[in-house]
Amino acid sequence: MAILKVPRLDTFTRENLVLEQSEIVFDIDLNIFFGGDGETQGGIELGSKGGVRFYREKITLNSDQVESGIILLDRLPDSPDSVRLIPQNGIEQDYNEDFEVSGNQLIFKDKGLDGFLEIGETVYIYYTSLPNTIN
Repeated sequence: MAILKVPRLDTFTRENLVLEQSEIVFDIDLNIFFGGDGETQGGIELGSKGGVRFYREKITLNSDQVESGIILLDRLPDSPDSVRLIPQNGIEQDYNEDFEVSGNQLIFKDKGLDGFLEIGETVYIYYTSLPNTIN
């Protein structure tokens, strides 16, 4: 039995590549395959689960976000408690303990991250959403 192994990359690395036509990679952060067309930065998503797509937002925090303790997401997460938040050079934060999600708002006010996130800091937010739930 033959086993095909494709390259496994984190999202940051994949997004900084232009995959060759027919080249396939697996994004280990999003758990999804991407294919190359020789032109598209980061490749093209090859599939999604039940119409739900995986999204990653890279956000550099501004003063309004830090002061309010709220980050507005581009889309409405499919399942709020599956949202992942990882500060750059940090570890994944705990849902309910460090932040929560209501609608498209990621809220860290009065949570574990309140007072720790700073203006200019970059955070990565991963979640699933239906494609038509754009804000």
